[in-house]
Amino acid sequence: MIPLGSIVELKSGNKTMIIGYGLEDKESKKRFDYLGCDTAVGFMGGFKLFEFEDVKKVIFSGYSN
Repeated sequence: MIPLGSIVELKSGNKTMIIGYGLEDKESKKRFDYLGCDTAVGFMGGFKLFEFEDVKKVIFSGYSN
């Protein structure tokens, strides 16, 4: 698991901050590993549900203890 508060670059090129784990999309009923928001605009840009496999690299590691 990547710690909360971490900034990751997704394979799509977006930079996202991880703000939650293990959420389910209400419409598709699919469960995702992470919940994130865009680092440039925060919550106003909406939320992203994504999987560990979608992460290209960890830019900043967040809260680890």
